[in-house]
Amino acid sequence: MYPNILSLISFLIFAIYLSIGIYILKLSPESKLNRSVFILSVMFAIWAFAYTFFYSAPDQASAWFWYKLSAFGRCAYPAGLLQIALILTRNDKIFKKWYHYILLYVPAIFFIYETVTGSFTGPGLVWINSQWIDIATSWWYSSYMVYFTVLPVLSYLLIWLWGRRSESPREKKQGKIIVLTAIVAFIPGYIVNAVLPFINIFVLPSIGQIIALIAFTGIGYAISRYKFLQMTPDIAVDEIISRTTDMIIFLNRRGEIVNINEQAERILGYTKKEIIGTKWTVLLPKEHIKPVERKIVDMIHENAPEKQYIEMDLNYLTLRNEKIPVKMYFSVIRDEYEIRGRLIVAQDMRQTEKLENEIKAKEKALDEKEMLMKEIHHRVKNNLTVISSLLSLQSRYIQDDETKSMFKESQNRARSMALIHERLYKSDNLKSIDFGNYIGDLASELFRTYSLNNGNVKLNVDVDNEFLDVDVAVPLGIIVNEIISNSLKYAFIGNKKGYISIQFHREEDKFVLNVEDNGNGIPENFNYKNSDSLGIKLINSLVEQIEGKMEVKNDNGTCFKIIFKETVY
Repeated sequence: MYPNILSLISFLIFAIYLSIGIYILKLSPESKLNRSVFILSVMFAIWAFAYTFFYSAPDQASAWFWYKLSAFGRCAYPAGLLQIALILTRNDKIFKKWYHYILLYVPAIFFIYETVTGSFTGPGLVWINSQWIDIATSWWYSSYMVYFTVLPVLSYLLIWLWGRRSESPREKKQGKIIVLTAIVAFIPGYIVNAVLPFINIFVLPSIGQIIALIAFTGIGYAISRYKFLQMTPDIAVDEIISRTTDMIIFLNRRGEIVNINEQAERILGYTKKEIIGTKWTVLLPKEHIKPVERKIVDMIHENAPEKQYIEMDLNYLTLRNEKIPVKMYFSVIRDEYEIRGRLIVAQDMRQTEKLENEIKAKEKALDEKEMLMKEIHHRVKNNLTVISSLLSLQSRYIQDDETKSMFKESQNRARSMALIHERLYKSDNLKSIDFGNYIGDLASELFRTYSLNNGNVKLNVDVDNEFLDVDVAVPLGIIVNEIISNSLKYAFIGNKKGYISIQFHREEDKFVLNVEDNGNGIPENFNYKNSDSLGIKLINSLVEQIEGKMEVKNDNGTCFKIIFKETVY
């Protein structure tokens, strides 16, 4: 009777293995560790599926077929387990090429071949105590038992030592989970599958694939619950996103929701399970859908840097069909080839509206508006600082110097804008800043960023304390950031000594900004008006935005001269 019960259990175990493996793979398809766990789940699933029919096989020929099929999972899993242990403990560097992994699976391939061809099965399968038993007597089987024992023990020993030596409490916990579940599964499984048959005791059926689910579940739980127990840039991003006070919604290229943060769940009333896979426009009242979609289409087809996101004030609908006023920032995520997805950051404006109503009721509109403006500048500054920190964290894991340089440039741009908003919320004047003072601080920050406090390059600052409107100060700050960054990176290569000079003065109704260095200079055939450099393109675009004019001279170094009029917004 029990072969049929074991067949049912083994089939259920087969489905569980595949479910866990697919779930882990979906968590991070690009992860080498996740892919390896999925492959291991397939090995165990093959073993369990084959034994579903092996237990209740009506004759030796049928039992023999399913027994051979089980070898593709049963003989391969020790190598798959060792591969996961090497990756998890960061010892997989010995496999520099993908084909090096083949060496790891050579013993598995050997034993699969021997099982399928029947070279080491001895007398073969025999019906004993209502079960098919493999009476293997050859030395091939003995070598298989060594392989079956050594590789799992080595795998869990690596994980145990890794968790024990780690200084991270999270990694220690992961090591304990995996090793303890392995002990619970491995000891009884080894006794039933190896020790008892070795001494010719065939009372219990072979249930290795069933008991192994305990150990595999431990691996899957450690990965899904603790996200590899390593503080990677992805985990840092996840932690920051989960704790932000704004709603964050990720969309795929079709506009379907693929993820939301906890704040969005709380405000909108949806769970991730309820909303993932639906069109994001389910959050909009019907009268807003078409106008919003038109704006998004216009933004996507516009390639100008300032059109990479749109800001809209509108209402969101909750699960209970309640309207919530939000300020929405909609942007696209693209690579060099195509749009990969879309990102929505939405601020719940109910509290803001409540404050505005209180302002009107108490006739303190001006004071309260200043308070709100300070809060906005403070929030913008904090968000820009978070972006700068994320870029810095991500760049630590980048090996390519050119890519790392791009991250540093983006980080500096965010920092230059954050510095302006920091000055605004600390100042009594919420619309303009002392630009001369700001330039000096920005230049000093850049010198520290590029570690040029060694005395080789001097900074000369000659500026007037002129107040500029924030709508001019922000683009002008990015311009200064780009010019100084280029000078620090390229003008003084090889510890060359020199200076960078910044001059900012008013001349009647115009402002004149000069940023020059006496470094290596730019190539003679360099055309700054038609350059492929992102930095130069950005400078040209921003000079045009403030309605200014720019001259670039190459005389004993490089000089950028920008002239613009005072503008009242």
